[in-house]
Amino acid sequence: MSKIIARANERLDEGRNILLGQAAPPAGSQPGGTAGYQAGWYVLGALGLYTLLDQATAYIISVIGPDFSASLGISPSTYTMLASQRQTLVGVTALQFANLFYTRNRRATLSNNFGFQYGPSLVLASLITWAPGMSFAIGSSGTGAAVVHAAHRPMLMDAYPAGRRLRVLSYHGMAGVLGLLGSAVVVTAASSALGLSWRGMLAGFGILFTFASLIGLRLRDPGRGKFDSDRIAALMHDDGVETPVRTGDPTEMTFWEAVRRVWMIPTVRRLLGVWAVLGVAVSPVVTYQGFWLQDEFGLTTDQRGYFYAGTWVLALPALWLVASRGTKVWRADPGRLVRLTAYVLAAMALGLLLAIVPVLGVSFVGFSLVFAGEAAALAILSLILMTLVRPRQRPIVTSLAALFFGLVGGEGGAILLSGLASSYSNAVAIGVLAVPALGAAILLARTAPHLSKDLDAVVLDVLEDEGVSSMAALGKHEVPLLACRGIDFSYGQLQVLHKVDFTVRDGEMIGLLGVNGAGKSSLLKVISGIGLPSSGSVRLEGRDITYLDAERRVRMGVTQISGGRAVFGPLTVADNLRGMGYTLGRDRRRLDAAIDECFDAFPALAQCRNRNAVTLSGGEQQMLAMSKAFMLKPRLLLIDELSLGLAPIVVDRLLGMVRRINQAGTAVVLVEQSISVALHVVSHAYFMEKGEVRFDGAAEELRGRDDLLRAVFLGAGARTGSEA
Repeated sequence: MSKIIARANERLDEGRNILLGQAAPPAGSQPGGTAGYQAGWYVLGALGLYTLLDQATAYIISVIGPDFSASLGISPSTYTMLASQRQTLVGVTALQFANLFYTRNRRATLSNNFGFQYGPSLVLASLITWAPGMSFAIGSSGTGAAVVHAAHRPMLMDAYPAGRRLRVLSYHGMAGVLGLLGSAVVVTAASSALGLSWRGMLAGFGILFTFASLIGLRLRDPGRGKFDSDRIAALMHDDGVETPVRTGDPTEMTFWEAVRRVWMIPTVRRLLGVWAVLGVAVSPVVTYQGFWLQDEFGLTTDQRGYFYAGTWVLALPALWLVASRGTKVWRADPGRLVRLTAYVLAAMALGLLLAIVPVLGVSFVGFSLVFAGEAAALAILSLILMTLVRPRQRPIVTSLAALFFGLVGGEGGAILLSGLASSYSNAVAIGVLAVPALGAAILLARTAPHLSKDLDAVVLDVLEDEGVSSMAALGKHEVPLLACRGIDFSYGQLQVLHKVDFTVRDGEMIGLLGVNGAGKSSLLKVISGIGLPSSGSVRLEGRDITYLDAERRVRMGVTQISGGRAVFGPLTVADNLRGMGYTLGRDRRRLDAAIDECFDAFPALAQCRNRNAVTLSGGEQQMLAMSKAFMLKPRLLLIDELSLGLAPIVVDRLLGMVRRINQAGTAVVLVEQSISVALHVVSHAYFMEKGEVRFDGAAEELRGRDDLLRAVFLGAGARTGSEA
């Protein structure tokens, strides 16, 4: 395992170059644009059309706000809450789509299906005469927007090489802006030239969008990871040995385990916070803009349409600048791109203040800054988020972004603005949003220093996984039963484990020693799945189990026995054993046979099988806890403080049981403060102090380390003195 890690570290820079697009593009590609790659222009064109329809739908819903509220007799605040249901549905359903895409790769199919939903949704909205019904019609169009977040951007990441992704995501954003601009022109023409009411506009757009969606019928999924993870994994096969190169992401995590894994990435958590604050700042302003323009300047529907369309024009050159200059900055220094994006968000805060100046030209400039900054920032943040996770997890992270932006931020902003607008004015409500915009800028600037570390973690994860998989495929025996690498673990802000490496071979008996507070029990929590590390990995026979649920690890053969806390006191001995054997399933005969085996191993338990566990002695309770290992027959048994509070004769008897379990083929990790007890049975020992491994070697060698042993004895003496 150490050879795999060393080899992965040697290839870290190469892998990072691939991830950032600094490495040479794949053979057959062309140096510019997107043409020449396997996806060509069609994937971007089809997905761009769908996002065009999505943004056009969002625009239409916002621009008819004053007319709709007047027609149905509802207040601007109420309409804002109704319109926000679209964002709510985006946040609620995006994660459900991500679940579907994680388990079944149906991104292209659902992108096509929901691309057709925009048209019927608008036609339905044109027929509604009841406000709650309009809420349903508006919300139903949000399912298509949810697919944009959960499917479009991850598909673009998979369809094009890393060096072109920011360019492609910017073009995708431009398509949305063109949807806003185009729909604004058509809305204005329909309102002024044709005299259509808001109902007529909704119906007309619905029919037009339905036919436009036909262009995406040939869309196919590009697959996952061929331009990044697969190329990085191939770096582990440059030694001339013919080994099967794995394709795609091999993780076997369930969906919610994958969500937890994504959430544990520090930069991802910070960026999702930025998305939430950004949602508060910009999501409600689109709806309130119409009311502000009507109240302050008396603009009609078509005038508001021209104004709104004009304020989005600046987003096109902003996205073009991101596509050209931003790509170069990303390749050279990702942290610098994050800092530049923070300045963009600060400019948005300024734009929100300018937007409420009662001068039409100044207000126009302010709204232009807001929308241009939003478009540029979302393209960059999407790229960063998706680069920080494995290809299979990209729909998860983009859906979480939609959830934080739309549901957490958008709904929160709508609630905030409804109160401010009712108590003060629409201008005050919009101006206050400069505060969360500036907060998002500050939060993003603080994220920049952490980005490089998390990018390296993605590369090392791929390399290590590929190295272990290749060794297993070749039948090599270097892969240990358990391998913990670089484990960091914290309780809140208190870090208790620091870069811990820990290895257990099949059938080995390991002693994990150290004083109280050294981090021994915390390391067992990480191994058994009770605690999640902030960094590092845990592998069982080469399989990454770092973020798997604890109950799944039990089924995989990892069992932990906690000293003094491993029994259910109110239950009888027999009921304790039945509870411990839940992983054996519903096979009653197998469970009964396992219980009988425990009673054969521990005759003292057989005599008190009907007594409550709380009435047992300390030694008998520990025997009952040890029975768990006899029943489950784990591959790896973790025992925390076996001798805690027990008489020497009882400890000797329990150690005999540990040897018997080990001789049956179970690897054992024995956590002990008693050096004499541990070194009496183990062949290999680790010594921990202050969350770090200070010794790793044969047990006999540890006996000669007086500096370490003295720390244990002094610690024990200090405890004894304090207790006295």
